[in-house]
Amino acid sequence: MEEWSPEAEEAFRVQQTGWRDIKEYMETYGEPERWHNDFVRCTRVKSNGYYTYWRPHRECDDKYLHTVKLFEYA
Repeated sequence: MEEWSPEAEEAFRVQQTGWRDIKEYMETYGEPERWHNDFVRCTRVKSNGYYTYWRPHRECDDKYLHTVKLFEYA
């Protein structure tokens, strides 16, 4: 990932809690809670089910972009 985008932000939030992408997360827990700006508000950690709460503004700083992977489905 080279440049921040809302898609990168969403991927960052679910990947930080152990999920491949939002699709995998939704197969287990359904649609996550969201802020008014459509950013993910709360996710559950894949390994233990604990909740992780996210702020309503950008959390994926540029220094973390290299860790984010965006997946495409055919």
